[in-house]
Amino acid sequence: MANRDPSTLTAEQIKNLPDFKTFSSYTDEPMSDDTTAANADNMAFINRQRQASMKQGSILAEHMDRTNTTAVMKKDFEDWYRLLEQKIRQDIELAVSQENPETMKIQDIFKNMASKANQKWDTEADYLVSQDVERAQGLYLTAPAIKNMVDKVNANASLKVQWNRDVQNMSSQIH
Repeated sequence: MANRDPSTLTAEQIKNLPDFKTFSSYTDEPMSDDTTAANADNMAFINRQRQASMKQGSILAEHMDRTNTTAVMKKDFEDWYRLLEQKIRQDIELAVSQENPETMKIQDIFKNMASKANQKWDTEADYLVSQDVERAQGLYLTAPAIKNMVDKVNANASLKVQWNRDVQNMSSQIH
């Protein structure tokens, strides 16, 4: 068996790494093949927890809207994005420069951007990212140079810290 370049992403990594989680990864119900009574009790508990969490989330969202927190968070995001926009725009222009952007799939644009950022992935991973825009975007965003740039902007802008603080403040005001 030939040795694989450790920097080359595999389909298995794309399926399992958090950087490649998609919206459906968080919204799809988990499949269960165990229908025993104990499992029914566990599922009832999980469903009660989920309903309580959804209710709490709904209350939090309403409170955030009423107190203008959502607008503040949107402004924070726009400030953060401005820091990244120029680099990303250049990468997009470079990725579509040799192609007809009107006929390209967005996955192909992200794959071109990732390739130009020296990201490497295998054939099976290519199939996965070709089928899913979020995974294709993840391919670009995890290219080492891009990831380092985003991490640096994240650290400097402290967007996640600000958002966590805002949400924590809202949560403590609700209780």
